[in-house]
Amino acid sequence: VLLTYFNIYLIYGIRFRKQLEQTDFVVLALSFGFLGLSTAIKLLPLPIPQDTFLKDGFKLFGAVTWLIYYFRTSNEILERT
Repeated sequence: VLLTYFNIYLIYGIRFRKQLEQTDFVVLALSFGFLGLSTAIKLLPLPIPQDTFLKDGFKLFGAVTWLIYYFRTSNEILERT
């Protein structure tokens, strides 16, 4: 499942590379990083008994950062048209 997600992101990035380079793609990369940390925390055994907070916290940061990326990109596109 994780390999499938990685492949989808990779194909998306290659296919829409030109459009992504015209946007603030650093924010999108940060979002993917947060979502990846959430998955890494889920897979790694941590000595913390309540690792759900960390996992869900990174997932929330990833979702919010992704929302910020789409909001900024949408505003830039609307201002150009």
